[in-house]
Amino acid sequence: MNCPGKHTKYQPEEVEWKCSTCGAEAGTFAIMEPAAGALEDCELLHDDDAVGCYDCGNDNYESGRSFARRIQTKKHLVACPHCKGKGLVKAKAKSGKKK
Repeated sequence: MNCPGKHTKYQPEEVEWKCSTCGAEAGTFAIMEPAAGALEDCELLHDDDAVGCYDCGNDNYESGRSFARRIQTKKHLVACPHCKGKGLVKAKAKSGKKK
């Protein structure tokens, strides 16, 4: 069954699930509150999921959208110009030369 929830463009890999405050990894750093309308058993990250950490107890949950975007930026991924933004590709390095 398809999940009706809005999924993030970038789906973080398990090794990327780390708390930005204390460094806790997947399992300890997790989805604290699933997005409204998302299927209960959907394993994908949703824009409106609330992501947080059990270790440091930080109550300032981050949205799934913000978490995914942070990792996407760190990995220098941008929307693919050929598939109208449905996929992500490495950003091209900007050259210092002017034409």
